[in-house]
Amino acid sequence: MERVGDRLDDRQYGALRQLSTTHALVDMLHHWHVDVDKGESARTVFVDFAKAFDHVDHNVLVPKMVALGLPDVIVRGMCAFLQG
Repeated sequence: MERVGDRLDDRQYGALRQLSTTHALVDMLHHWHVDVDKGESARTVFVDFAKAFDHVDHNVLVPKMVALGLPDVIVRGMCAFLQG
């Protein structure tokens, strides 16, 4: 994780140890309250990435993972996941 951790958005909650949708909801509610207290509007977009990997060219994804320096075991595991 150290190889890509510094490249992730600070608000990335999914698939990270000790972070969950609960953390995402708390963060979202905090920002809503801050905006409303300032008299500003609050907007949120929810995106469901169901079957997201069905729409990603695997021939592009795998080389990018290698370029990030991910360990071979992770790349092989992702390839197995994509094929299965």
